[in-house]
Amino acid sequence: MSGSSTLGILDPETDSASEQAPVPLLNQVIEANLPAQPVTAPITFHNYMQMRRVLPIYFWHILRVISVIFAISLRIILFIRPNTGLNIFWGLFIPALPLVFFAAPGLWRNICPMAALNQTPRLFSFSRNLVLPPRLKELRPLLRQLAAA
Repeated sequence: MSGSSTLGILDPETDSASEQAPVPLLNQVIEANLPAQPVTAPITFHNYMQMRRVLPIYFWHILRVISVIFAISLRIILFIRPNTGLNIFWGLFIPALPLVFFAAPGLWRNICPMAALNQTPRLFSFSRNLVLPPRLKELRPLLRQLAAA
């Protein structure tokens, strides 16, 4: 049986019926379970761009401004009154974060001060929107490896 594979799947290159292995049950199961048309499943979980907004966008902008003001104020308090600042940071802010992460993960994603500062240029339309040159796009994997080394 030089022309047959180890699983017993028929080899189209062999022309003699005596050299071919009998069609196993595996081939019959595979052919029977293949659908004639691709099946499209209903979307169970939408991504965040497809979800319905519960709160208007300006509400999130206001909360982002408040979070940035809070972060800057906390830094100032840490320099002026370190004990008070440390009590606020370790006694209020750090214990509240795991609860926010667990109870409302999308809340922190929307009001994180660092994310708000990162989105500021796009929000006020003064982003430079630079595009990587094609040669650097080709070298990205190599540069990524060099940066990790």
